[in-house]
Amino acid sequence: MVKHLLALLFIFFIASECLAQQPFLLFHKSRIREAKYYAGEVIAFRIKDNDFKVTDQIKGFKDGLILFDGYEVDPKDITHLYMDDKTIIWFALRFKLSRLCSIAGAAYLGLDLLNNYETDRSTIILGSSLIAAGVLSHVIFRRVFKIKGKMKLVVIA
Repeated sequence: MVKHLLALLFIFFIASECLAQQPFLLFHKSRIREAKYYAGEVIAFRIKDNDFKVTDQIKGFKDGLILFDGYEVDPKDITHLYMDDKTIIWFALRFKLSRLCSIAGAAYLGLDLLNNYETDRSTIILGSSLIAAGVLSHVIFRRVFKIKGKMKLVVIA
């Protein structure tokens, strides 16, 4: 009797999860990395044949289209997706590197100046190299995904 009751509860919870699911936009980058965007969330993207960034709040989904305030977009027309809080965590170390190197270089120069009241050549070389590495990593690492190949945007209803 208890087994039947547990099985019935399990089936009820699975069925209620399937029935209560709301539509969302799925950004599929790889087998492991996926991000879900629900109605009410803000997304930044670029559309085919346009070179400007569009940032807007998702109002809803209808017939495989993303509804925004006053217009709708087919996910197939989106060519670039800009990083946000959901996708930047995939590359946390990469983007923290630029801040970390810049702060470390400035701190090294500042601490050496405070301790010795002067800076020698090796300190200037090391500190400025760390700052330059931080600036260079900020320039190299782009904060945009090109939607092509295995990367896909799909509306799941």
